[in-house]
Amino acid sequence: MVLEKIDKENIRARVMLALDLWLDGSASKAIKELEKVTKDAPEDDLAWTFLGDVYYDANKADSAIKAYKKAVELNDKNFFAWFHMGIAYEDDKRKYEEADRCYEKAIQVRADPPAEIFLRLGVLNDINGLDRPEKAVQYYQTYIDNGGNVTGDNGNVVAGILTDRDLVVR
Repeated sequence: MVLEKIDKENIRARVMLALDLWLDGSASKAIKELEKVTKDAPEDDLAWTFLGDVYYDANKADSAIKAYKKAVELNDKNFFAWFHMGIAYEDDKRKYEEADRCYEKAIQVRADPPAEIFLRLGVLNDINGLDRPEKAVQYYQTYIDNGGNVTGDNGNVVAGILTDRDLVVR
């Protein structure tokens, strides 16, 4: 088998192979390989992050969150682990305060966070359980200011919310 032929010490190659398996639709094989990688290289925060991503995609949110927690324990500046853990808490676990904490931490650790995180924070504060409309408006505006798409579904939602609140969409 190809997995056995890869040098056990070459962690990056093993992670890349696992990601290829995942992208080819074999999440279970990808999970098995990433679990082996995290056993062989338990200090590799990126392997833990990718393991979380594959778990999440396989509808295993609890396992994903555990993997993301391990990733940020190893590297508290791991933007993707914080961001994806927030998504798992928000979308699957409905733990909105935890999602908010993860998103905020993700913003702190990256100088140029993608606009999408501000959209997620806007929705989280607006309609997904936190009921903080003032903060939601700030996040929606930041989403737009950071190049967020103001056309299409996301943009129409944001523009509509800001218009309903008598704010100007730039």
